[in-house]
This record gives sequence, C-alpha cells and structure tokens, in this order.
Amino acid sequence: MLFNCFNRECERTRLRYRLFPYIARKSTAGNANVYVHVHEKSKGFTLIEILVVMLIISIVTTVALLSIRRNETKEMETLAKNISQMVTFAEEQAMLQSRVLGVAIQSQQLQFASLENSKDNKKTIWHALNDHSLGTYKVPNNVQMTISSGNSKTDIDNDAKELKPQIIISTNGDIIPFTIYLGIKGKKPQYAITGDADGYISTKHVAS
Repeated sequence: MLFNCFNRECERTRLRYRLFPYIARKSTAGNANVYVHVHEKSKGFTLIEILVVMLIISIVTTVALLSIRRNETKEMETLAKNISQMVTFAEEQAMLQSRVLGVAIQSQQLQFASLENSKDNKKTIWHALNDHSLGTYKVPNNVQMTISSGNSKTDIDNDAKELKPQIIISTNGDIIPFTIYLGIKGKKPQYAITGDADGYISTKHVAS
C-alpha cells in the first residue's frame, strides 16, 4: 500500500515536470532564484544568434548602399551623354547656319544662345535660344555642375544681368576647350564632359 502511494506520488511529480517544468523546478528546489534563472535563459539570445542578426543587417545595408551608388552613377552617365550630344548638335548647327553659338552653364540648367547684332548694329549681344532642339536644358536639382575653360575654373554666375556663355562655338565648329564636371551635390564629381579645340566632345567617368 505504501509502495503504491509512493509510485503514484512519483508519477504526479513526473507529470508536473512535463506540464509545468518551471513551476515544478521552483517548488522542488525551494529556491525562487532557480525559477527566475531558468525563465530568463529561455527568453534570451545566444551570442551566435546576435552575431548572425548583425551579419544579416550588415549585408542588407551594404547591398542597399551599392544599389544607390550604382543608380547615381547611371544617372550621371545618362546626363553626361545628353549634354555631350546637345553640344555636338550645336556645333553642327553653328556650321550649317554660319553663326556663332554659345552655351551658358548655370547652376541647374544649360542655356544655348546665339551671337547677334544689337538693334543699332553697334555691338553684338547674346540672345537665348528657345527652339525645341537648342534652348534651355534643365538638370535635376540634386546634380551639381562645375566648368573649367582653358586651364582655369570658370565661376557660374546665376545673377548676371547679361547672358555670358562659357562655351563659345565658332562658325567652323571650333570651340574654346572646356570641361564640365557632373556629380551629386555634396559629393565628388562622377563624370566629366570634355571639349577639345577642334570640336571633339567626349565623356568619361571620374574615379572617386
């Protein structure tokens, strides 16, 4: 009889361990710290788990930064090609129409112009072109343009009262040598558009 009671008590204890392991350990050990320690350990993270999460975050961040940089480079490449093609087209028009053309570089746009006689024919002045092919070409607000003409950097004056092109194209297609640098504002230039004296225009990626 006593042996049967002992067996039943053991079965109850084993059942309590299976169903309520934390409560059972607390009541068996008689020490609250044992229960708290086991409970906290079950909800914590191991060092390996933390390192794996940090590694995943690092990989995702790196991929995102590379994607952003690739998009910026592609944007600059497309913009450089467009400007190069427009300046080349202006050279062709200068020869076909036998007139001097110019390109004024401003902070967020390029303004094509032609050199015309004033109304009293006493001087020549620049007139902005507004036709579909050659006129005002705007660049995105996040793009910064700088230009050097010859061996010196040319300042971009947006407040000038008169239109003063930094690039001048003669009637035979020759130009004043120049380099236009394109880049995201606050960063180093990514692309350069170079014009030689004979009118050859080229674009290249600038190593950052």
